[in-house]
Amino acid sequence: MSSDIFQFEAGQPRAISEKNMRKILSLAVVAGALAISACNTVEGVGKDVSSAGNAVAGAARDTK
Repeated sequence: MSSDIFQFEAGQPRAISEKNMRKILSLAVVAGALAISACNTVEGVGKDVSSAGNAVAGAARDTK
């Protein structure tokens, strides 16, 4: 059983079909959206940790 999919010259790039290009583009958009939302989440965690550190520092100052 011979198929054109598996027959290509070494070093020659294969064409990407429109269907596969749409899949790749869709995955890139989803990955970008997740990356942006993750940045906001990490920023929020950083603010929470900073706030907790300030609270501990304030409590330490009060107990001196």
